Amino acid sequence: MSTNAEDNILANLHTMADILALCPGMKKEDVYYLEQRGYLSPLKQRHGRLERNLFTKEQADLLRAIWKHRKKGLPPRRAYEQAAKEQTMGQLSLWREPSEE
Repeated sequence: MSTNAEDNILANLHTMADILALCPGMKKEDVYYLEQRGYLSPLKQRHGRLERNLFTKEQADLLRAIWKHRKKGLPPRRAYEQAAKEQTMGQLSLWREPSEE
């Protein structure tokens, strides 16, 4: 049963290749830069001496939004702020009271 749960967890994670496919034009270096700046903290999976990044769905969505703003010419920090604001607004809209509609 633990392997099944582990497989399910891994099925919900995205690799670097998945991220690059979601964000056309983005390079590994762009993702590493955002990680170095502390804008995201991917999970690390070790394979001997190698280590690979695994991203949650939320991180993948955030990266996609950051990249959208970067392509519009925003600097990384502003792109992150705008993307984080959009994600927060999207989450808050789920909690709207029925009387507000």
